[in-house]
Amino acid sequence: MTPPMKSPSELRHIVQTSSEVDIVNDGYRWRKYGQKFVKGNPNPRSYYRCSSVGCPAKKHVERSSHNPKSVITAYEGQHDHDIPPSRTVMKNTSEADSNTTRISGESTSESGENKHVVHIGAN
Repeated sequence: MTPPMKSPSELRHIVQTSSEVDIVNDGYRWRKYGQKFVKGNPNPRSYYRCSSVGCPAKKHVERSSHNPKSVITAYEGQHDHDIPPSRTVMKNTSEADSNTTRISGESTSESGENKHVVHIGAN
């Protein structure tokens, strides 16, 4: 007998990225709800929920124990909404046309950045 198929909301996506910062911008907005140390890793794992009301998506982020420049992000569940629009920050409203700074919702990568994506079913 074969085990039942996992629903898309139960899938886990793991992304490993080379980064100097712990949070890699994936376009969504997240709210941190916890942090703890896990066995075998001196770096803490941070837990996040999507900040969109009712969205079931979660992620946890930790720095690799073997490579301090590697950040591992595990996503669980699917977002029930589109990626939020990027935010626009105005430096001065009287000079809005010439002094507008855009904060993009896209993640950028430096040349040579390695990114690995693995799809596994949740237990």
